[in-house]
Amino acid sequence: MGNIRTALFDWAYARHTGGTFLFRIEDTDTTRVTDEYIQAAIDTLKWLGLNWDEGPEVGGDNGPYLQSQRLGIYAEWAQKFLDQKDAYFYPTDEVVAVTVIQFSTRGTVGSHIWQIRLMGTSMPRSYHA
Repeated sequence: MGNIRTALFDWAYARHTGGTFLFRIEDTDTTRVTDEYIQAAIDTLKWLGLNWDEGPEVGGDNGPYLQSQRLGIYAEWAQKFLDQKDAYFYPTDEVVAVTVIQFSTRGTVGSHIWQIRLMGTSMPRSYHA
């Protein structure tokens, strides 16, 4: 339902403002997404009468239109933002767990949890929940 609502609002906004309605499909959850899922997403928008200016079956200048095919693009931009100091690395729970084990073998866990979370960054603690 959320995807339909979002598509409807985005389509209406694009039509109202003379913009472009670009349709991309979120397919990065490989445990759930199948070819049938992708086709159902396309068929649902067609059934609703929402025609897209760019996307699957239509093409355009901003493809690819499956998010899984854009991972290289995202990785390139993420690295660019990191290099420019416009983003920071925030380690996953798995990285933190391994680091805690490494610290604990040295007997220095305690107050170092925040330092672990901020590894490689200059982000102040106040920016974290």
